Amino acid sequence: MVLHLSGDVVLPLRELVAILDIKALEESDTADFIRRVRPEHIVRVSPHEEQKSVVLALGDHGHRVYFSPISSATLARRTAFLQTFEQRERD
Repeated sequence: MVLHLSGDVVLPLRELVAILDIKALEESDTADFIRRVRPEHIVRVSPHEEQKSVVLALGDHGHRVYFSPISSATLARRTAFLQTFEQRERD
């Protein structure tokens, strides 16, 4: 299963580490981590839209930080839905 982050960007759920509200990051250790990430590991999903969430991922490509215009609450709901759907498929 994949999580749609906006535009044509999708993330395999198995690579998802965290979904964070961008406003809650301003003065946190996570914000410090994101500031230190190399530019080649940052993906701005829709650079012309307001960024509302930060998605941390770890996969075969290494770590990535995605900035998405979709709210963290919406992305979290999508993730929960996909996990529920995936579980039903297995049962």
